[in-house]
Amino acid sequence: MLTTTVHTRNHRHTLRRFHASGLLSLLGVVAAAPVTALVQPVVTALTLIAVLGQSWSSTGSGLVLPAIAAQAGSAALWIVITYAAARRARLASPWHAVFVPLYSLLWSIAAWRSVHQLAVAPFAWEKTPHGTHEAAGTAERALRSP
Repeated sequence: MLTTTVHTRNHRHTLRRFHASGLLSLLGVVAAAPVTALVQPVVTALTLIAVLGQSWSSTGSGLVLPAIAAQAGSAALWIVITYAAARRARLASPWHAVFVPLYSLLWSIAAWRSVHQLAVAPFAWEKTPHGTHEAAGTAERALRSP
């Protein structure tokens, strides 16, 4: 989200730098990922509300079956693609692909948390803690490799 905000704050400069196709790629890849993660729980909640028989809009009731089909199809496709990629890479446990929907949930939680942090503390940066010995070992291995 912050990358998209930084790159698109000056529209003319951004268009000159990336051109139309590059800007479309930036928005389609960098901006669409968090938007997807933010929208997914909303769509899931509205679908669950409709399945439980509650009406959230006059047109919402007609969207229940397509929404369920889209979510189930998306989850199934993501599981199949992840399983196939794990098999192709000869990973030990490709069946772990069934946990992909849980990953989607965690991704959404992280996206909503980042929206909150961007609003409350836009200049805070959480980094993964690493010990200095880990960094030194990585540098030494990099120097030794051909």
